[in-house]
Amino acid sequence: EALNGNFMTAVRLREEALKNAQKPSEKLSHLSNLTDFYGMMGDVASAERALREAEGIFEQLGMASRKRGLKMDLYVAQIERARGAYALLGGNMALAESHYLQAAKGWEAKLAESDDGEVSERRLARRSAVAAMAATYRRAAKAISRQGRLVDAEVLLRETLGKVVRLAGGRSTITLGVVNDLANSAIEQGRAREAAKLANYTISSLEAAGVTANSSFLIHARQNLAASYVIQGKWQEALNAFEESRRNVGDIELQSQLASGTRAWVQAL
Repeated sequence: EALNGNFMTAVRLREEALKNAQKPSEKLSHLSNLTDFYGMMGDVASAERALREAEGIFEQLGMASRKRGLKMDLYVAQIERARGAYALLGGNMALAESHYLQAAKGWEAKLAESDDGEVSERRLARRSAVAAMAATYRRAAKAISRQGRLVDAEVLLRETLGKVVRLAGGRSTITLGVVNDLANSAIEQGRAREAAKLANYTISSLEAAGVTANSSFLIHARQNLAASYVIQGKWQEALNAFEESRRNVGDIELQSQLASGTRAWVQAL
């Protein structure tokens, strides 16, 4: 669900999986993802609670791993991602950047040692690791951008795109998430035509992949397209794109959060 941008469903599934998890490693994985999801939703209390629980489990796993001489790459990646999400939520962009980059290195190390065999469970685990690595680099780029370092953020996104295309292919929803962030980066730097091309590519590719109309990936891609029209002064096209994104969000609260609260939308009106 998360890979298709259905984050509300993903949160509910993660919360249920956490309740049923038995192994500490499984709990850490769920808590890391939940901290990230809560951060994107702006839920400070839930993010703080999930991170606090994740820190306790990470400490337990660290002690056990050190005694047995096991690698900590995966656990480090998970806890650093959670720490980054909480720092980003709290507005500490420099700290968020540091945590996210540490997390991404952990995911890359895990991918380097993973078995890309024919066993379906291994393929699924590898895809999840690629998605986590991509999402972590994307969050790091977001933190960098919010520090005013727009070019640095774009460079990181382009490097990430190269890695993800190699690992997941050009049409994967994982890859399209990075492309969509590059569209947003182009918008931030005033390159409207390039942004429109990237946004249109993302929209058509997501639709071809069968992603649902209310996917946050698709909604954000439409927002990027609309914002590119605003920069070009194409007001009616912008309003049409914003309305399309708003109409495809069924939940009223999410309509406000995802489709109606952007500066570009206000300018178009």
